[in-house]
Amino acid sequence: MPEIPKKSKITVIISTSVGIKAEYQGNVYEVINFIKPKRKHETKQNKLKTKYIPPDDHYFKYGHDKFKKVYFDESYEEVLSVLEEIFLSKYA
Repeated sequence: MPEIPKKSKITVIISTSVGIKAEYQGNVYEVINFIKPKRKHETKQNKLKTKYIPPDDHYFKYGHDKFKKVYFDESYEEVLSVLEEIFLSKYA
């Protein structure tokens, strides 16, 4: 039987005396019975994902300890006055 391209039009002939045949471009061919195999269903235990735990030296786990924390000594009033000078001055 020649290889039939995808989406080609064929005629399926079903008869109690002859069985199942396929006609393609004027030629009649024997067909092979095909039973689609059943998929094996995985149990939910196999599908459970394990939680990722980063190693002890991983940045995301202990990265906050590796950098020095930055603190500002100025009060909010001092910061606001500097910002007002910068953005609200006559020449801004």
